[in-house]
Amino acid sequence: RGGQSSRRPERAAHGFWKTQPIFISPSAPAVVNLAAPVKLTYIIPIGFSCVGEISMGSENSTRSRSFPLAIKLAYTAFVAVHVWYNWRVYGPLNFLWECDVAVLTILVALWSNSRLLSSIAAVAAVVPMGLWIADIAARILLGHYVFGFAGYMFDRRVPRIIRLISAFHIWLPFLLIWMLIRIGYDRRAFLLQSLLMTVLLLTCRLVSRPPPEHSMHEAVNINWVYGTSDLGPQTKLPAAAYLALMIVLYPALIYLPSHVMLNLIFGQRAPIRRCIPLQHGLQGTLA
Repeated sequence: RGGQSSRRPERAAHGFWKTQPIFISPSAPAVVNLAAPVKLTYIIPIGFSCVGEISMGSENSTRSRSFPLAIKLAYTAFVAVHVWYNWRVYGPLNFLWECDVAVLTILVALWSNSRLLSSIAAVAAVVPMGLWIADIAARILLGHYVFGFAGYMFDRRVPRIIRLISAFHIWLPFLLIWMLIRIGYDRRAFLLQSLLMTVLLLTCRLVSRPPPEHSMHEAVNINWVYGTSDLGPQTKLPAAAYLALMIVLYPALIYLPSHVMLNLIFGQRAPIRRCIPLQHGLQGTLA
């Protein structure tokens, strides 16, 4: 009661105590953010069965924290090196690969402290990079690839510096998980990433060449829009049907499972509802 007289206040005719209260209506239970730096006095009239809805784990109060400057600077330095060498070896169209789009998206997300951009990058990259890690682990431990995603890592035609930089596939998923732990997951990421990938696949079909690759500087079969083989384009489906299938499969097989998992682990916490049977009026102070 913070400085108020200990004398019990008189009850008004309308059923609330005479004080400076925030009234809690039975038709619209109040939502009180306990993290707000204010002092609130609440009054509950006799006969109400529920105190209301009090959010103890507000998403904005617990997760909207900025990323450390050291992380931002270190990641910016990595992106500068990544862009410089990959542009020289493969050209600018190489950055249409989904993993490279995610790398650039994370850079913007770090500097803008954006939960939405962090979530979009996580939906796009966590599962594919996990498969990349499994692929290279199978090559090291078993002597052969499972998916073939990481085949270039042991290709001596690829400059060693490029293969070293490509090791970001190993640590980047952990950076994304740390970002989501810190800032939370935005449920809009699934739909937005699905739309972004649709545009990206259509663009890659227009600007990249079908396999096989004749030079590393050629933009060949980016995001596998011509098929999964490096020897030539797929021939089992018409080109338009195959592209439409890719537009459907990316969200269905990659983004939706990622979204469900990330939302379950890092999604917004539901408010805590506290219902207390009342037989007498209740007065108190939230500081």
